[in-house]
Amino acid sequence: MERTRADYLIETYGAQSPMDISEALALARSTFVSWPAECSEAEQLINACATFGEADLAWREIVVCEVSRYLLETDNPGALQVGAEDWLIATLTTVSGTINTTILALVQDIMHSATNGSERLGRFGLQAALGCLRAAAPAEALREANTAS
Repeated sequence: MERTRADYLIETYGAQSPMDISEALALARSTFVSWPAECSEAEQLINACATFGEADLAWREIVVCEVSRYLLETDNPGALQVGAEDWLIATLTTVSGTINTTILALVQDIMHSATNGSERLGRFGLQAALGCLRAAAPAEALREANTAS
């Protein structure tokens, strides 16, 4: 199997992690300088979220920027490609249990950037937000229990 640009980015980022967000975005820009990620590369970036974890803000920014760049048309700035929402929802559904904050950030970026984002994608983003809240609630309850006198 041929190595993709996403393979290179994941490997390089992992070797240099932790990175600040500006360094991470510079690495991603230099990796995808010629053209946006392709479908398989965008999927690789999303799937690598499980490797780097929810707390890795720099990786989240790479995913948001590069997947958004893949989904938005280059000929018609601000418009999602045909079928982009379906692809995004289907792809994120397969990993949604582990990367709610990344899903939320990605959907939020698409909804802000795209002129043709649908209510369906917005609802998907709200489900991710609810997942984030549910994940935070037990952590907050545990913190309160540990600090109670």
